[in-house]
Amino acid sequence: MKVRIISAMVGLLILVPILWFSDTVLFPIALALCAAVAAYEIVSCVGSRFWYVLAPSMTFAALGPLMTEWISSNVKSYIAFLAMMAFAYLFLLFGAAVLSGGKLNYSTVAETVIGVVYATVGFTSIALLRRLAGGQYLFGMVFVGAWVTDTMAYFTGRFFGKHKLCPNISPKKTVEGSLGGIIFCALSFLLYGFIVQKIVGVVPNYPMLFISGIASSVVSQIGDLAASLIKREHDVKDYGKLMPGHGGVMDRFDSILALAPMLLVLCGFASAFAFFY
Repeated sequence: MKVRIISAMVGLLILVPILWFSDTVLFPIALALCAAVAAYEIVSCVGSRFWYVLAPSMTFAALGPLMTEWISSNVKSYIAFLAMMAFAYLFLLFGAAVLSGGKLNYSTVAETVIGVVYATVGFTSIALLRRLAGGQYLFGMVFVGAWVTDTMAYFTGRFFGKHKLCPNISPKKTVEGSLGGIIFCALSFLLYGFIVQKIVGVVPNYPMLFISGIASSVVSQIGDLAASLIKREHDVKDYGKLMPGHGGVMDRFDSILALAPMLLVLCGFASAFAFFY
């Protein structure tokens, strides 16, 4: 526990300045580094750690969030660009499989591409959220939703948990913990809206914040469980060892990577779901 606490404090000391300077190039660079490390962890987890898989995987993952700074300020155009890059990445790995002499098979390519694209889209979505109108406070909802859900699900489950949620995937998670995470996430979105109103002056859409808080918690927990499912299938405890006691980038950002694209869709494409006016 002591190692986990110290590691978490060091992580916060690094993360807070990055979030504070999110309007600078430092933000996409930091996201690009995280995405590249996540790609490395995924490739290692699924057993495809060959140089001809690692190189395109880490390059694609890094370019996703990094190029948001220079390619386009239009979210829809950038998503099309990202889809083209994903196809090129897939094609490169198919070529690597064909030329690998049987070392790299189709199922491993499929697992690798799905995992790396998933992580890349997640980190890129955070960068794109920050570039939207009002992005200086919208992108913070990703971290609030994921962290509050994770923290409160843990404590609620520890004190009140009796019924296992998904024992085959994550034995310690409970139904009561899951419900606690959902409730507190919804409440945290209301509080976040109130704080943003006081600081920025925009008017929060409290009903939509509450509803999106519920949806965000559900998506966040599914992202967490999905990442655990992959680890269990490959008999891996943690994706990496970057943060002692916490694991790697994928272990710490699994919920965030699922939540960020959902909030990007709601904020960037569905004006009827406006969180602030």
